[in-house]
Amino acid sequence: MLIPDNILVETFLMVAQERNLSIAASNLRVSQPTLTKRLQKLESLLPSPLFYRHTRPLKLTNLGQRALLELPKLINNNKKIWSNIISQNQVPQSLLRLGMPDSLSEIMGAECLNALTNLARRIELRSGISPGLENSFRAFELDFTIDTDPFEKHTNCEIISLFKDPFIIVTPHSWKEKKLSNLVNEKPLVGYGRTSKFGATCTRIVEKLGVNTQPRFNFDSTQSLLRFVQAGHGWAATSALCLFQSPNALKDIAIRKCPTAEVRTFSLLHRLDDANLAHQVSNKFINVFEKLIHGPWASLSQETANMVEKIQDYSSLP
Repeated sequence: MLIPDNILVETFLMVAQERNLSIAASNLRVSQPTLTKRLQKLESLLPSPLFYRHTRPLKLTNLGQRALLELPKLINNNKKIWSNIISQNQVPQSLLRLGMPDSLSEIMGAECLNALTNLARRIELRSGISPGLENSFRAFELDFTIDTDPFEKHTNCEIISLFKDPFIIVTPHSWKEKKLSNLVNEKPLVGYGRTSKFGATCTRIVEKLGVNTQPRFNFDSTQSLLRFVQAGHGWAATSALCLFQSPNALKDIAIRKCPTAEVRTFSLLHRLDDANLAHQVSNKFINVFEKLIHGPWASLSQETANMVEKIQDYSSLP
C-alpha cells in the first residue's frame, strides 16, 4: 500500500475540520478543483471514500472517522523524521580546514574562525598568498578557501562572491595636496612583489598611471610597506582593507581613490558536495565583514570604512 504524503493528509484534515470544500480550499489557499483532486487522490489509495458527498455539511464515513484519529500521527511522525535528518546534517564535522589570504587573515581571521565554531569541532586556518591558496584547495589540502579572482576553471569547484576591496593610492600625509600626475613623476614608488595576484594587480595599476620604472623599494609585507610610506619615503598602490593591518600608520597616511577604479573580489571556493555548508560559511563571513565595517574598522578610519562599504553588493549571495 502506498503511504499518502503530507499535503494530501493535511487537505483531508482541513476538510474534516470545516466540513465544507469551499472554506477548506480558502484556508489552504488553493482552488476548490485542486482540493477535490487531492481528496480523490487520497481516496484512491484507500478501500472506500472518506466523506459522504451528498450531505451538507460533509459527513465522515466510518473510514473517514478512523482516518481523522490516525492521520495526525502520520504527520507528526513525518515531521520527526525530517527533524532528525536535518539535525544529523547539522552535527559539526570533526575538522574544517580554511585558507585565507594573509591580508584578510590579519584583520578578520580570528572573527571568522569564531563564527564557525558551531560548524566543526576543530578549525584550522592557513594563511598565505594567491595563487598558493587556490592550489592548496585544488590539492584537497583545504576544505574551503577565500581567494581573489581570477580563478582557474575546475569541474568540481564552485565560487561564492563574498565582498569587494577597492584599490587605492597611499602617500605620506605631507603629500596630500600634490597632484597625482606630479606625484607619480616626482616621488619614489614603493611596491609589492609580483608573485601574488595582489602584487600583479598593484603593478598593473601603477603602469596605468604612467609609471614604467621599477619600484625603488619592494616589500612582501603590507605592514612594512605602509610604515615606509608613513615615514615619507614613497607612495604606493594598495587596497583599502590592507590599511586596517597597520592602524598606527593610518594617522600619517593620505588616501586617494584609484583613478582606474580597480576592485578585487574575495570569494569562497568550495567543492560541489559541500554546497550547503559553503552557504552557511559564506553567510557567516558576510556577517563578520559587516560588523567590522560598522565597528572596529570604522573606528580606525571612517573614510576607509565608508569607501569599502560603498562598493559592496550582496545581491548574488545564496
